[in-house]
Amino acid sequence: MAMQMAVESMEIAPVQFPVPITTIIVTLWHIWDTRNKDREEGVLMHPKSIATKVNAYIDMIIVHLYKPKANHSRESSSVAKWISPPEGKVLVNVDASIFTSSKQMGAGIVIRDHMGLCLAACGERYDNVTMPEMAEALAIRRAIVFTQEEGFSDIILTSDCLSAMQRINSS
Repeated sequence: MAMQMAVESMEIAPVQFPVPITTIIVTLWHIWDTRNKDREEGVLMHPKSIATKVNAYIDMIIVHLYKPKANHSRESSSVAKWISPPEGKVLVNVDASIFTSSKQMGAGIVIRDHMGLCLAACGERYDNVTMPEMAEALAIRRAIVFTQEEGFSDIILTSDCLSAMQRINSS
């Protein structure tokens, strides 16, 4: 209970509890908990075991409370600004994603005009694909077929898979 209250108070204001104070709180709680287990259950713990548990708790707290929040935005300074295709052409963006645990991949396709207006989009799932380059190649093939199905012929195809695009451009 005391540990839960300490952690909850740190979650409310982690800046108020710097790592040294957190270490003291966690250490004292583990000593108190160990004393209670010895008194109530007759379970003795070696001091090294207590220290190991303290270090594990502190690591967990640091990871979850003191680590800077990750930027979940897909934008970063290395991402290029979108460039519109010339008027009369469409830009076909294609990407693939692999889900290794289920041995599946997903393909996403977006077709935009020179104004940035989304003209068509689709997404598909494929089974038994685990190789990234194969996933990108399948996504590119689906993008070309989808573009034809939608009636677009003057296209600019973009993908983040350099090796697949180089193979297409070299053939």
